[in-house]
This record gives sequence, C-alpha cells and structure tokens, in this order.
Amino acid sequence: RLDGLAELAALAEASGDGHLELEVMLRRAAALRVSEETTAAANLARKVRRLAEERADRPAELAACLELAQALLNTTLGESYAPTARELDLDGAEETLRRAIDIAEQLGDEASLAAAIRELGTVTVGRLRQWFVDFMRGGRGHELTARIAGGETVEGVIGTLPIAPMFRDAMSQFGRALELYQKLDDRRGVMSTVIAMAFV
Repeated sequence: RLDGLAELAALAEASGDGHLELEVMLRRAAALRVSEETTAAANLARKVRRLAEERADRPAELAACLELAQALLNTTLGESYAPTARELDLDGAEETLRRAIDIAEQLGDEASLAAAIRELGTVTVGRLRQWFVDFMRGGRGHELTARIAGGETVEGVIGTLPIAPMFRDAMSQFGRALELYQKLDDRRGVMSTVIAMAFV
C-alpha cells in the first residue's frame, strides 16, 4: 500500500495539482500510522501541515493537523480515551488540535470541529490521569478514600483539588463535541464522546 501511495504521490507532484499532492502525502502518513510507524507518520504530517500553511490551503492544513494529532496520540480519531502522558506528546497534540479547531471554525467544517474538540478532551483526560497517578504514588490516596467514605461526593472532592479546572475543561470540551455530533446525527461520534465523558 505504501509503495502504491508513493507512486501516486510522484504522479500528483508531476501533474502540478498541489492539493492532490498534499492529500496523497496525508494518505501515506495515515498508512504509516496504521503500520505503527508513528514517528514517520508524524514527520510526514508535519511536512504537509507546513506546505499547506505556506500555500494557504486551509482544508489541507486542517486534514494535516488531524492526522498529526492521531500520530502524536498513537490512535485513530474517536478511539482514544485516556492517553498516557509519559508515553505520548500531549503538548504537541494539544497545539495541533487547537489549530485544527481554529481552522475548522473558519471553514465551517463541523465534523472536523467535533472530532478535534473531542480529541482535545482526551488530551485533558491524559493530564488528569497523570496527576492522579502521581498523587497515588505519593502515598496520598488514603486522603481521598477517607473523604469519600466520610460522605463527600466524588464531584465535591474533585472540586477542592488542583485539577478541578482541568476536570471542568474536559467536561466542557466533551460537552461541546457531543452537541456537534448530535447536530450532525453522528451516532458513532455521540457514543465515543459519551464513553469519553465517563472516563473523566
């Protein structure tokens, strides 16, 4: 598949169709990602993003941002729930997704907007997860257990912790994505987002 896409890329370049050339390069990046060659996939997606920006090709830049985010999170859109902060580039993914959101809003591309916002929510969950892991490793888990056993709600306890703003951000991001998916009547997107909200 990669060989075929390489040949197609050469043909697209020879034809002088700049948008088609970028589209084929992104297909190669996706094929690399599926083959678990995530570093190569990310590098190629970055190249497409740079070229698309230089050419003011917003649709291609948006597609490149979404492809790059998938490579950085080592996942497919809609399939990530709680990425591991120490194994993935959450900072890079967040920057890329925020750019994708900006472009999608400019283009009025609600499907891409929903996908980008949902994935941004999972990045936030990844940060929440890392905070919780560090908290537990620090031997402070008993504090939360005691408070909940004493009658406090989980939501009430979270509201007093340093991660409260991140918790609210994640729920807000997923809530916005859910509204968009419902508007688009995208059942798969709705379910994926509802499950992601449960992870928070």
